[in-house]
Amino acid sequence: MYAHECGHHALGHDPRASFSAAQEQEADCYGIRALVSRVGLTPSDVAILQTDMTGLGNSMARRLPWRPRTYDLEGCVPAVAARRLAAARQGETSPDACVVHNDGENAIEKASRDGRVIDGMYSVRNACARDVHCTFAIEVGTLLESDVDVGSWRSFRVRRTMTQEHMLKSGQAGSSAKTEFRFQATVDTVPARELVDFRVTPACRY
Repeated sequence: MYAHECGHHALGHDPRASFSAAQEQEADCYGIRALVSRVGLTPSDVAILQTDMTGLGNSMARRLPWRPRTYDLEGCVPAVAARRLAAARQGETSPDACVVHNDGENAIEKASRDGRVIDGMYSVRNACARDVHCTFAIEVGTLLESDVDVGSWRSFRVRRTMTQEHMLKSGQAGSSAKTEFRFQATVDTVPARELVDFRVTPACRY
């Protein structure tokens, strides 16, 4: 909310007038860009934020400095916007847009005593009516314990990248079931006051 309001100010929107829907989206995108560049928000973080904002109850929404409205925070992420544009040009949903994955749901199920070896799990869902074949790039690295506590990827340093290939069967209408995939990874060293973590990026095709 603070980043959004800073966006109105930086963009020169007149606070004495009611902001239009386009100005609200412009301020949203200014705020998202600021949080991505300065705090290290990822596209998955933005998806979580959009879900949280959309799910605000009426009691909380009344406390906001604006009226309840729709949000398209994900549309502020360049990669998401590019995929939407490509899909619109093709006249169909892009395969990458079919895959529902959230790094916030990643889990380290087991770690060695020295923290160098992890057993990781990530979950995905195919929301489209066609099967998709995906290559999942798994970036394994370290980040400061303090950043883990606040959910920031600002200090994340990639130590190794591995890939997995999976075919995701077509989704069932209305189903939210996800498929879980697992892997094991080792990093050479874990600096003091840092922990091993990972994030996943899918690249899919029909």
